[in-house]
Amino acid sequence: MAVLNSTGTIFYSEISGVNHLLDKYKTNVSFDEQVLVNVTLSQSKADLTKEGPAKNSNMAGITVETSASLGIVASKRLKDSSNVNTSVDCSSYSCVTLWIKSSVETDDETLEFILSSTANAATETEALPIPGLRAGEWARVILRMNNPNLDTSIISMGIKQLKSLAEDYTLTIHEPRLMEELLGQKSFNITETIDSIDLSDYQSREFREFEPTFTSWTIAFEGHKEGPPPLKNKSFYVIGISENEALGMAFVGDGFYTTFNPSGNFAEAVQYPLTIQGSRYLHKPLA
Repeated sequence: MAVLNSTGTIFYSEISGVNHLLDKYKTNVSFDEQVLVNVTLSQSKADLTKEGPAKNSNMAGITVETSASLGIVASKRLKDSSNVNTSVDCSSYSCVTLWIKSSVETDDETLEFILSSTANAATETEALPIPGLRAGEWARVILRMNNPNLDTSIISMGIKQLKSLAEDYTLTIHEPRLMEELLGQKSFNITETIDSIDLSDYQSREFREFEPTFTSWTIAFEGHKEGPPPLKNKSFYVIGISENEALGMAFVGDGFYTTFNPSGNFAEAVQYPLTIQGSRYLHKPLA
């Protein structure tokens, strides 16, 4: 089926503590606000994988038994730098992105990420569907907020189970992060390349033999000026490109801002093309 991307959106988030919902207490990222029956909470360190979080990053684990009740299975209270309960104004953001992995396959109607204006994720200020996940594989998803202008006082976040699965499963979650929309963009171009080395020798005879090595990618945006340039020199960003409104159709990756090439004439809007050089794995659309 053809994808019409005229409703696509580009999002960004500077890799800093400002937009990271867990930054204030990175040493304790477990969703430990409440104890629920048949749910086990844990925290672990990430191993080195090409598609997952950086090695030794703190990750939250949520193990859900088949007998667990539907609804909120785990929540996390937001806190300030002194570990004091606080609220976060999310009204200037457009979406949430996070790494997530499930030990079993799920579909689009299994899980939701909740932003709540009360403790224990009890008030679903934002109920954001999580795309279907492949068993044992990391995904980096973009969850578009429905009414961000109303999200002025978010107190907790949670994971909600919408339907029971046939077996116990574990969710691993890393770095829920708020993202802003990159305004004025009208197109994008992604280039991903895989370097290789030539291993051909006399035994190869008439064949050439190659071994893949490093993977790299760049994203170039074409858009017009809407306010001051949004990206900062020498800064790293999470960049998300939502192909359209369909759940799971997004590219997400970390990169740094390399090129800014403004131009303009009297016949059109001032153009603000931007280029991002990827520094980690580029997560592809799930659908």
